[in-house]
Amino acid sequence: MLETSKVIEEWIEENKNRKCKTIDRGIKEVDPSNIIAISHPYEYPEILSDYKMQKLKKIIKTADDWDMSFQHALSLCLLKFPNGNMVVDGQGNHRAVLAKELKVPKIKVTLSEVVYED
Repeated sequence: MLETSKVIEEWIEENKNRKCKTIDRGIKEVDPSNIIAISHPYEYPEILSDYKMQKLKKIIKTADDWDMSFQHALSLCLLKFPNGNMVVDGQGNHRAVLAKELKVPKIKVTLSEVVYED
């Protein structure tokens, strides 16, 4: 999985001649398969077995166990780009990775979205 800061830097460079803004969308349901980056430079295979992930996997064993509560959504923050790709923007790296691994169809997150103004 990519690192959020690098994805953002690349996106800014590619769109330097476009006028954009970020909109807070609040709590939304999203498809985690569109998450392409996490906000901490974890090595992808290693994050699947670190201590935080082990704790999470004890609670969430299958996609059916996923917690869609408001409380969970507040601590899983994503930034969505105009092409539909999303990156973890703050908290929630482990849950984002696990949701992708378990192929959870929808998760609740706190979402900000980059939109073009031109």
